[in-house]
Amino acid sequence: MKQITNKLIVILATIFILLLTSLVYTFLLYTNKINNISDSIYKTTTFIGIVIFFIFGLLLTLVTKKKKLLLTFLTVFLILTILIIIKKLSLGYFNKTYYIKYALYLTSSLLGSIFATIFKRKNSH
Repeated sequence: MKQITNKLIVILATIFILLLTSLVYTFLLYTNKINNISDSIYKTTTFIGIVIFFIFGLLLTLVTKKKKLLLTFLTVFLILTILIIIKKLSLGYFNKTYYIKYALYLTSSLLGSIFATIFKRKNSH
């Protein structure tokens, strides 16, 4: 039960980080502190997403005891599947760059998981 609670806390913390960065970025766009060119927005949000998914993979691995990489992969895959469904329902189109973006998210979360595993092993010795 404690493992499930820890994982839920990690998911909620990641959602909170995502909401916080979204609010800050939206505020900066609204006040014209940064460019509002769509290509620039797409690149910036992709970078922010990569960082957030890296942190998510890192945190999820730190609270997991067994099958860390598999659990991170399945959790992120589920989240990305939900995002893809929402994107398809809301826009009606889905080009190839979205798949690249989501593959980058998955890769960054797995890299975060690997980094956390290495970090845990070094601290345990």
